[in-house]
Amino acid sequence: MSETKQADSLNAIAEAEERRARERAKPAVATVRVSPGPYLALASVLTFCSALLLRSDRDAWALLLIGLTWLSVPLLAFFDRFAFDGISLRRQGPLSSFLRLFRVYPKSLDVADFETVETSAVRTLRRGGSVRYRYRTEINGKGRRFVLASGGRNYRRMVRELFPLIHEDKLDNRSRDLRDYLNEPSSLNRKTRLSQLAPEDVLDRAKSDFKLGGRSAERYDKPQAEISPEEAERAHLLRRLGNELRVSGRLREAGEAFRRALNVTPRGAWLIYDFARLLRSQASANSDARLLSRARAALRLACTRAGNDLVLLPLIGECLLECGDARQAKLVLEKAVD
Repeated sequence: MSETKQADSLNAIAEAEERRARERAKPAVATVRVSPGPYLALASVLTFCSALLLRSDRDAWALLLIGLTWLSVPLLAFFDRFAFDGISLRRQGPLSSFLRLFRVYPKSLDVADFETVETSAVRTLRRGGSVRYRYRTEINGKGRRFVLASGGRNYRRMVRELFPLIHEDKLDNRSRDLRDYLNEPSSLNRKTRLSQLAPEDVLDRAKSDFKLGGRSAERYDKPQAEISPEEAERAHLLRRLGNELRVSGRLREAGEAFRRALNVTPRGAWLIYDFARLLRSQASANSDARLLSRARAALRLACTRAGNDLVLLPLIGECLLECGDARQAKLVLEKAVD
């Protein structure tokens, strides 16, 4: 009896291994290179070890070690990638293939098992009204952690393929922005030309004094019934363009797109919320406390216009926390719960 149970267990294990092998054989629909930080740390440690060998008069061993280090480690870092096959996210590369020889499988995580997806942005360059963002996305689930770093077309493709499959509640605000608004630069340039936005150098010289609820906005304020379908559609397209420009770091052009959209529909709660997020990005890029204060005011106005919108109110509360207004964020979240 025990032999029968043991045989059944072995068969089950074999079937599980075969199923896992079939799953891992699926072609990847998107790949992104792993952050080279750990590899650079390893190379630094090995370089230090070679220096110790030199100090102990073992020149040949030192040269061999440093040569192997700076030949092999960059190659391992270059080919080490996170791959998504439409179902799960996994790690692949020479090191992963080597570990499989010892039946040690690299970590993988199904999309359904994702628990949190959080994205942070780091400014790497600022020029005029534009900044260059480098995004870092951290995915956690079942005690496993994946870190995806932006670096070009591969990251954008990973976002397009992976993020729409993740449940809305598992994404933070910036991850939602990337899912909805991250676009190819060529496509974004084409949209900007079609929308006839002023060139960036002209916007850099223009005075940015548009204020929500000011007299300039009141001149364009119309009852919702008087806004034609064409105007409403144009405002929607301008809002989307503004968000795409904001995510790509073209903040001055994004401000112009939002200004035009707000001139058509100045009472739209979602539009005001998106404009507030732009103000926060500009405040962070320029270290401007006045812009941060305007962002908070715009978020409070968006909360007022949102009414009982249970989708928008939590987003406003989260953004208020990012702006450092914990008291107002608490009030907004309590309003959403009530």
